[in-house]
Amino acid sequence: CQSCQIGEGKFQCLTCSGDQTFCHSCIVKAHQFLPFHKVQEWIRKCFQDKSLEELSFVWHMGHGG
Repeated sequence: CQSCQIGEGKFQCLTCSGDQTFCHSCIVKAHQFLPFHKVQEWIRKCFQDKSLEELSFVWHMGHGG
């Protein structure tokens, strides 16, 4: 992971500039306020689209929800 230098960097964001890879927790943390960005996960031989929901991110929109 290029953020924490600890976890395996197997996630990227096509919307953000650059070609950085992040671990699971860092990609979720970096996108907690950017829920519509295009996140991908490296699976076997290529990157595949992933939603933040698939990464167990819950977006709270306020109003007690």
